[in-house]
Amino acid sequence: MKNIIFIGLIFSILNLCCPHKALTAYFQDNKTENNPIGFVFIDFSRITNQEEAVSVLDQNGDTILYLQNRVISLHGIDYAVYDEEHLYKKLVDAEVFEPEYGFFILRCYEITDQFYKVELNEKVALVSKDVTSKSIQFKNVEKYIMESYPMPTQQNPIRVSPDEDADEVNDFDKWTYLPVEIDGDWVKVVDDKDCYSGEAPSSIDIKGWIRWRKDGKFILKVAHTC
Repeated sequence: MKNIIFIGLIFSILNLCCPHKALTAYFQDNKTENNPIGFVFIDFSRITNQEEAVSVLDQNGDTILYLQNRVISLHGIDYAVYDEEHLYKKLVDAEVFEPEYGFFILRCYEITDQFYKVELNEKVALVSKDVTSKSIQFKNVEKYIMESYPMPTQQNPIRVSPDEDADEVNDFDKWTYLPVEIDGDWVKVVDDKDCYSGEAPSSIDIKGWIRWRKDGKFILKVAHTC
């Protein structure tokens, strides 16, 4: 019994003296799944123009990525955000990472008092939950879908009704779509008359349903610009 108490006392002291260790203990899982609660948007444009700064940390509290002004730091090396994108872009694997267009979006799996628990380079990472920062924004899954452009695929086509066995919409891959409403695991879409891939928009209204979630996992592919 004395040994157990002694070990517990040591563990408590280590947690108090080493906040990074405590952080690691809280986020024990170093892997992520495909069931995010939302997405964290980091505004490249605001950071580079407003002289703000954002850090993405690993579970030990060490900096993985640091962005300030027009410089991004990765693995201890500084890169010019716009002039050297070709050198550092391959080092960042995120939901969306397009510095040229101002997009840096991370899947979020948990929100604590201090951090957003996100996915970066296929591992758990942390973004400070700074309520005063205008460079960081969280969107839940529904908001994320409704403010994007859902993109059907051959594996996840548009169907005439929200049913896995329903018929596919003919030639669904010829058009782009806008979200209308979410119903369960499905999102209703209509073709976008202002944004289309062909010579002209469809002469008829195209409506249908596409899955955004299957077996509890987020599967929807989306675009953020027309």
